Amino acid sequence: MTRNIPIAGRLGGDEFIILLRMESPEQTENKMRELMDRLSEVKFDGLDGIRTSVGVTEITGDDRDLDAAYKRADDALYESKRAGKNQITIG
Repeated sequence: MTRNIPIAGRLGGDEFIILLRMESPEQTENKMRELMDRLSEVKFDGLDGIRTSVGVTEITGDDRDLDAAYKRADDALYESKRAGKNQITIG
């Protein structure tokens, strides 16, 4: 990711991935809270808001491939799910 362009995609089912360049974990958490707030406002065909669980990780220079970073994010996601809806866990 040499350019600062966010990438988002669906992994399957109700799981999505977002790759974005942020300056700090706090900035990342704030951006995810903003996204969660916007999703909770969605009203469509009887749907009254989308609840989310978020797992976040940082890709570091020690990561040789995306698998390790993906596992950290996935583990953080499941920690958020265990804690209840509308949670963010940074792992």
